[in-house]
Amino acid sequence: ELTKVREAAGDFNEVFTLLVRRAELAADAGEIRDLRHSAAAVAREKLSDDAKAIDLYSQIFEDEPSDTRASAALRELYAKVGQHKDLLALLSRLIDLATTTWERNSLRLESATICLEKLDAITEATEHLRAVLDEDAGNEKATLLLSQLLEKTGRDQELADLLVSQIDLAAEQNDLP
Repeated sequence: ELTKVREAAGDFNEVFTLLVRRAELAADAGEIRDLRHSAAAVAREKLSDDAKAIDLYSQIFEDEPSDTRASAALRELYAKVGQHKDLLALLSRLIDLATTTWERNSLRLESATICLEKLDAITEATEHLRAVLDEDAGNEKATLLLSQLLEKTGRDQELADLLVSQIDLAAEQNDLP
């Protein structure tokens, strides 16, 4: 009740403190998770305190890695505050948890993009792109990114091997264009 009263009064610092305290005292895992989500939302939206929100969403994700709300919020917050290495670590965990090829490859492509655009980690980006092609040899986006990367770094033999493998794959599938 006190949390509702403080929220109605617009005292979001106190609302945050009360929600965190309630989460610490709760016994039910579902209730703890819900209270942490509420506290993180207050920190993020009302207090503009990304660090506190990240801390709470991280706790939720550690306790329940399948919590998509927490992982999505962490992805947004890490990108917003420029914690790209933490974002890559999160994406790596999500790749391990992904159940479909499409999910894994989408996360790997996102990881490769971060490696290239934010961290200038060419080797790591190459590994992510090769992992996509290992699982889905005809993935156009991964092929295009990897070919551009290989061309840019002067790895002509690897580029030639990649293009030959793509031509062979297209021939197997009777994909003339």
